[in-house]
Amino acid sequence: MRDSFEHSVAGQFPIEMNYFIPGPVSINDAVTDAFMKKPFPHLSPYFSILINEVKKKICKLTHAKYVQILLGTGTLANDVVASQLNGKGLILVNGEFGKRLVDHAKRSSLQFDVLEKDWGTPFTPLEITKQIETNSYEWLWTVHCETSTGMLQDLSFFKEVCKKYKLKLCLDSNSSIGANEIDLTNVYLATGVSGKAIGSYSGLSFVFHQHEVSSNSDIPRYLDLGSYFINNSIPYTHSSNLVSALNIALKKYEEEAVFQHIHTQAQHVYKFFEKHNIPVLTEKHETSNTIITIPLPHTINSKTFGNNMLLNGYYLHYEREYLIQRNWVQISFINKNEGEVLSNMLEMFLIQYKE
Repeated sequence: MRDSFEHSVAGQFPIEMNYFIPGPVSINDAVTDAFMKKPFPHLSPYFSILINEVKKKICKLTHAKYVQILLGTGTLANDVVASQLNGKGLILVNGEFGKRLVDHAKRSSLQFDVLEKDWGTPFTPLEITKQIETNSYEWLWTVHCETSTGMLQDLSFFKEVCKKYKLKLCLDSNSSIGANEIDLTNVYLATGVSGKAIGSYSGLSFVFHQHEVSSNSDIPRYLDLGSYFINNSIPYTHSSNLVSALNIALKKYEEEAVFQHIHTQAQHVYKFFEKHNIPVLTEKHETSNTIITIPLPHTINSKTFGNNMLLNGYYLHYEREYLIQRNWVQISFINKNEGEVLSNMLEMFLIQYKE
């Protein structure tokens, strides 16, 4: 089957495809045009004006006081967060990206405990407060939208509990920035990326903070948040092409009802699955509008299912090893797939599911 599939798509990718993956996204023409313009020096006054404009837009979108724009992925941004933490902390894990926070913390030699639950299982207020009350922590680090399951953590509760126990709240919000309305007020550090719901090219990441940061020579240069803060996010070579594209991509939040559109798509899919008795991993009120996880019956192989959907023009999220191991497929809504495209995808999904 694998040979047959690879032969079928050989020489055809990228093809005309409808994307239902959590990133990267399909890029609109205006963003592409901005990216393709001749690059200009990152030390020029114009680049400084441009990056300030972009930072202002991102802060308005997230209610953050400060943001630094880094040339790198969300993994880099989380390493930067880890480099800013001191004392003992608590990391919450109920999915793949929570596990990755643990890895970031280990590589940075941080002191921490882990509160872990089954993937797709929400943390209860009682569990978290009990863990905090019986230990001495200085920070709490969690994933806002856990892409591996589709679960959206309760940010308002985390803010309340961190305020009550005087903890620094840190957030991996790489999958929620631009897809879910988010208020980073009182969040100590958070991360985001350019290449998901915002709709720009991958390659830029964000670190949000509420306080002024000093440079620290004990931190590797590329991870030193203070150096970015002091130098207006331009301590080293930057990309005018990526920042220009991001600037154009952010305009849609001024002109369109982006969050409502994503929500509408997600609700449509939920209703379709309920109608046809197709179970999803998480409860509707606990699921991000960004992505829905469908555990397939053992009689259906998730890799084969995803390949068949791909050959029919619908690219679902299914190739990650953690999805293959659990026989899960996912549908993401950060691309504009509406009307007939969304309905046709669901009908094809149903055909594959019921075979």
